[in-house]
Amino acid sequence: MVFRVGIVQMKSVAGKEKDNLGRVLAKMKVLTALGVDLIVLPPLWATGFAFDSLNLLAPKALEFHAPLARFARENGTMIVHSLWKKTVNGYMQGYWLIEKTGETCYAPSKVHLNPTLKEDVFLMPGKELAVIDTPLTKLAIVSEADALKPNVIEDVCGHYAKMLIVEALCDSSAEGVLEAVLKARAIENQVFVVAAKHLGEYGDYKFLGGSHILDPFGQEIAKASKRDDFIHAEVNTDHVYRARRKVRLQSVPYTVVEVGSHGA
Repeated sequence: MVFRVGIVQMKSVAGKEKDNLGRVLAKMKVLTALGVDLIVLPPLWATGFAFDSLNLLAPKALEFHAPLARFARENGTMIVHSLWKKTVNGYMQGYWLIEKTGETCYAPSKVHLNPTLKEDVFLMPGKELAVIDTPLTKLAIVSEADALKPNVIEDVCGHYAKMLIVEALCDSSAEGVLEAVLKARAIENQVFVVAAKHLGEYGDYKFLGGSHILDPFGQEIAKASKRDDFIHAEVNTDHVYRARRKVRLQSVPYTVVEVGSHGA
């Protein structure tokens, strides 16, 4: 299957939700004109990263979701996006995959929270990681914290995901680490990685953007700048099968033992 995937990257300004929405719709319009079939938005694109306004912003998630669903229906484009949401148990970071019909295919929540960003203080973790069988490909929506756990990504890809969409909240202090990790996850699991990174500032946190798309060999096929931008690339899921034939990483039973040297 050959299709085109794109990422919108823009500085999300807290308190400017309507402006953020207008800017994201304008960038998506350009991407659809370029023939993009699947558009990925960065986490918290509408609200910015502002935990001090969580109680005001989380209840508005569906209000921000509705214009995207309408856009998907009118333009025949799939959209993945992420916002805080309010549930009966507390606040969570929700993921949405919107189909070309405007219907929501699945809406899981972020499972592994990022303690560096104090998410574990303000948010409740989700319970499920999902592999979604779409008309384009089988994909999974994961977070930067999920990507740091190789066993988690291996489990997801064991259910035949061919693409990882990473909704990445990465402070500038960990930028290099995340880039290396995502490249490793692409190579280890022979999958496309579509990493949409948050851009903006909140207190001491600086999110630098730099969204990118990796092929199943970890090669960068599209890279955004560290400012408002959008990127897109053609992907061919047959390359996943080719990569998996060339890179066969198979686990075998083993035991780890502790031994001492003669001088110990």
